Amino acid sequence: SRPRENFYISLPHQIKRSKTGEESRRPMAGAKALPQILRLAAAAWILVFAAGHQQDKGEDSTAVNPIRKVVTLLENMAKKLSQEAKKEEELYDKFACYCKTGTADLTTAITESTAKVPALQGAIEEAQSALAQLKLDLKEHTADRNAANEAITEATGIREKEREAYEKEAKELKGYVTALSRAIPAIENGMSGTGLVQLGRPLSMILRKAATADAAATDDDRQSVLNFLSGGSMGGYTPKSGEVVGILRGMKENFEHDLADVEQKESDAN
Repeated sequence: SRPRENFYISLPHQIKRSKTGEESRRPMAGAKALPQILRLAAAAWILVFAAGHQQDKGEDSTAVNPIRKVVTLLENMAKKLSQEAKKEEELYDKFACYCKTGTADLTTAITESTAKVPALQGAIEEAQSALAQLKLDLKEHTADRNAANEAITEATGIREKEREAYEKEAKELKGYVTALSRAIPAIENGMSGTGLVQLGRPLSMILRKAATADAAATDDDRQSVLNFLSGGSMGGYTPKSGEVVGILRGMKENFEHDLADVEQKESDAN
């Protein structure tokens, strides 16, 4: 009916203005309680009518005025509806603000993330290229390490052989020097070549070997020493002890020089 329509139109509205400047009217949150208000209003009019009818019958005028009760009830309901409308309005504004700012933040985050995609793609490609290069370098370094290990093994084997050769040669040279050091004083004191056997058969054998091993000695010197040790002569000539001592001293110096060279080479190799 027309009165009800006019009553609805008279309710509070919230005016919203769009981006184009147009205004729109949205009923406030309390408007949705219109059916309940209409029912309460109808009940109130019925109570007022009944109260007036009872007063017409002459009931006690001291009783509580039923119209006041209805008015009080309506006032309390209006107050309650106003409070609920205010709460709903605040809740609506809160979520409207959240939707507005949340959408803007989400749009900004999407835009920023999208802008980072090319840079991230480039970084991924660069990392993949670096990884491929590292794998290639690792393969090359592994091959170099294996080659180095093989070279170390080979060098170690060579060094062990050199060490064995040094020990053998040094032992032999030291034996020659020791034998000559013992034989020279004995010969100087008048001991004959055959008498050296008294100092031990190995000494005589070592002296013969030393005479043969001295590369710096001449064939005549070598033969003189051998004849002296055997007590024989060379072409009817028997070498004298003084001459043999000189030859033996020369041999001893040669062996000492060779021993020093060998020891120096071994020291340099270490």
